[in-house]
Amino acid sequence: PRPDGTGAIESKANATNPHDTSRRHGSTMTLRHWQRIAWVYHIAFAGAVTWPLQTLVNTPDPFVLGLPRQMAWAAFWVIGSLVVLWRLDAARARAADA
Repeated sequence: PRPDGTGAIESKANATNPHDTSRRHGSTMTLRHWQRIAWVYHIAFAGAVTWPLQTLVNTPDPFVLGLPRQMAWAAFWVIGSLVVLWRLDAARARAADA
């Protein structure tokens, strides 16, 4: 503590202050970042695999990796969802450990 006695009070206040950014770990911001990405991605996913956006790829030719374009479109969105949810889970695990 300082001679005027404010040192101990400041450190105790900062320890319990939820708005103190000096104590936050990067994992908290990463978790929020991945939560926002997951929400935005899955809203876009819902729009991309339903009408009217699905009609943009509604052609039987050409094939993409052996799949019709419409099926490949949906498969790529599902694979992207897997990646986003995997990263979100990793961010949650890091936040829980912090």
